[in-house]
Amino acid sequence: MNPTFSPYAELGVRPDVTLQELKQAYRQAVLRYHPDSAVGAANSLKFHAVTEAYKELRAIVDQSPREKGSEHLHPTSRKKNQLLDGEQLIDHKTLELDVLALQQLLCESDNSHVRKVAAIALFLKKEVSLTRELLTIAKQPAMPSIRKAILSAMHIGPRKKVVPILLSVACECDLEIAVIAIQQLEKIDASLRGKILFSDNSHVRKVAAIALFLKKEVSLTRELLTIAKQPAMPSIRKAILSAMHIGPRKKVVPILLSVACECDLEIAVIAIQQLEKIDASLRGKILFKLRMAHLSLWERTKRVFDPDLLLITQYSQLGDQLCQRGLLSQEQLQIALVLQKKFPLLLGQILRQLNYVQPHELRSVLGSPSQS
Repeated sequence: MNPTFSPYAELGVRPDVTLQELKQAYRQAVLRYHPDSAVGAANSLKFHAVTEAYKELRAIVDQSPREKGSEHLHPTSRKKNQLLDGEQLIDHKTLELDVLALQQLLCESDNSHVRKVAAIALFLKKEVSLTRELLTIAKQPAMPSIRKAILSAMHIGPRKKVVPILLSVACECDLEIAVIAIQQLEKIDASLRGKILFSDNSHVRKVAAIALFLKKEVSLTRELLTIAKQPAMPSIRKAILSAMHIGPRKKVVPILLSVACECDLEIAVIAIQQLEKIDASLRGKILFKLRMAHLSLWERTKRVFDPDLLLITQYSQLGDQLCQRGLLSQEQLQIALVLQKKFPLLLGQILRQLNYVQPHELRSVLGSPSQS
C-alpha cells in the first residue's frame, strides 16, 4: 500500500463518516471515475483507488459502535441497507425508499434482481427529470449492468418515450440486450409483436422469434412452427427457423429435417445449422434425409440391398485436406458434398455457407503445396 494513500482523502469524507455518507461518497466517485461511465472524467486508476478506499473505510465503519447499533434504526433504513448488500429479494410494491436510496441501489448493488426492482421503483416515482435520466442511460452501452436493469423495467415508463428506444435497442448485436428490449415491448402491448416480427431488420426478426419461443406458450409455439413449415412470408420464416433450437425438440427436429431438403440453399443451411445446435449427433440423420431426398425411386429401393449407396464416393482433395488437418469431420464433408450435388457451387462455398470452416482455414489449405 502506498504510505501516502489516505482513504478519507480519496473519497473526501471525514474520519467520523457514517455508513450512509460513505456509500453516498462512493456512489458519486463511481459515477465520476468508472471507465464505462459517461458522467465526469473516466479514470481507471482513480476508480481503483476510490474502490480500495471504500473497502478499507467500510471495514472500519462497520465495526464502529454507531453502526453496530443500526439494528435499532427505522425499518425503512434497515431495509435499504439490506437491499444494498443483496441480502434479500424484494417486490417493488413493498419498496418505500426515497430516490437517492434507490439510485444508490441501482448503481451499487451486486444483485441483478435488486437493481431491476430499484429501476422499477424509480420509474414508478414518475418524476420527469428522473425518468429522463433513466432513459438516457438506457440508450447508451456504457454501464451495462445498470443499463440492463433499466431496460428490464421500461414497461413501467411512459409509452411514447420508451417504445422508440426499445425498438432501437432491439436492433443491437448483443442478444441478451435485444431480447430484453423485445420482451419489454410485448409487456407494453402484445400487438407490438407483429411490428417487431415484420421489422425490416433481419436481426430484430430473429431476436423477436427467439423471445417468442422463450415464452413457451403452447398456442404461440404452434403458430411459429406452422409458419416455419410454409414457404410463405420468407423473411419471417427465416427468422423463425433461425430460432428453432429454442423450441421443443420433439416438434422442431422433424420440421428442420424436412426443411433441410428444400431447394433454397439459404433455408436448407439454416435448418442444418439449427439441427446441429440442438445436437451435433443429428448429423447422421441430416445426411440420411438429404441423400434419400435426392435418390430416385429405383435407388431408394436398391438402398435396402446396398446401404453404401448413401455414401458420396466423389473424391475431394479440398475436403480430404480439411479432414486430415482436423478442421472438418467426415460427416460434415458428406453433408457438404450432398449439397454440392444439388447446388452449383464450389465445395469451399458450401462449407462457408454451413459455417464449417473459416475463410483463413480455406486459404491455408488452398495455398498449401498439395493444392497447387
